[in-house]
Amino acid sequence: NKEELNELKLNNSNIYTIKADVRDTVELKNVFMSIYKEHGHIDILVNNAGIMNDALIGMITEDVMLEMFQTNVFSVISLTQLVTRFMKRQKSGCIINIASIIGVNGNISTRVCTKGSGGTADGGRYSKGTHEGIHACSQGERKDM
Repeated sequence: NKEELNELKLNNSNIYTIKADVRDTVELKNVFMSIYKEHGHIDILVNNAGIMNDALIGMITEDVMLEMFQTNVFSVISLTQLVTRFMKRQKSGCIINIASIIGVNGNISTRVCTKGSGGTADGGRYSKGTHEGIHACSQGERKDM
């Protein structure tokens, strides 16, 4: 919550929060470049953005599905790609990917998913599938670092 975050910032001048559209890679690149120029390093990235527009497969629009994937999957990959460039150069850093309980366990009424993601269109769980995709991506990146 905002109160706890403000308290943390008061007690530690090295904590920065940034409000940005995680789907805008140009904006994100500029944010990371400015942080790196100002401080000379990036120690941690917390991927915590996520949205859920739950709908039956016949009721959800392509725009809504695209927005969910851009936010829940593609942004995590983009952010990780951007920040690992700095972390590899400095030979240190930590990336934390956080998923909601729905992202981990799925939602019984969710019907939108990705092919091969662990769900099916007639009852699969979209958020469960994206969580598993991000988990696999995180494991692969960890091994690459």
